[in-house]
Amino acid sequence: MIAKDQPRIFPDNVIAAASSVNNGNMKYLGSVMDQPVVDENRRIFLEKLGIRLEQTILVKTTYEGDDYNRYKVVNENNRGQGVVRPSAFDSDALATSAKNVAIFLPIADCIGAFVYDPVHEALLVTHLGRQHTEQRGATKSIEFMVQEFNSDPNDLLVWLGPAPSKESYPLYSFHNRSLHDVNLEHLKNAGVNASSIVICQIDTIKDTNYFSHSEYLKGRRETDGRYAIVGMLK
Repeated sequence: MIAKDQPRIFPDNVIAAASSVNNGNMKYLGSVMDQPVVDENRRIFLEKLGIRLEQTILVKTTYEGDDYNRYKVVNENNRGQGVVRPSAFDSDALATSAKNVAIFLPIADCIGAFVYDPVHEALLVTHLGRQHTEQRGATKSIEFMVQEFNSDPNDLLVWLGPAPSKESYPLYSFHNRSLHDVNLEHLKNAGVNASSIVICQIDTIKDTNYFSHSEYLKGRRETDGRYAIVGMLK
């Protein structure tokens, strides 16, 4: 973890953190051999935050089909899912109002975001990549919080994690704007106050403290991997 890059917008009852390359790869990448290494990387990263693997739930993102707005509410019964036991469902965002239920999202050149409702004490961790953004994932994430927790968008606090800049990864569907710029607009359109949104300024294409799958595929990084964000209510 890099201290200056961590979310600072949330109150003390919210754990919200982002790993970096120094914490190691946070996702299985297809080889059986890498699973013990990833498990250990996750364990060490989470324990530094006071979180155990057994209380953690994986946001299991997949790119099969054409629906990138698969949201679920999770609770104590889901703890360990995708981390110490198999995932029960694919998802693009998970939300909870339960205490000590950690939500874990590995990321590759997409935005990992936290949305927190301080009134109803509910937390959502959402994946906002190109496909999710094209389907207005930020807006639908806010609508999901309203539907499930009766959240008022005016109350919500949002942190948008590291992502490529428009120069590194322009979104052609949005006039070559960046993931950050487009998702900021979608959040504001959903009723979130601009002053309640913090954008991490890290460009994962340029900053080698963060994994970049696209740079690895282009031969510009020696190692492939994923960093992760994790959120939990205390």
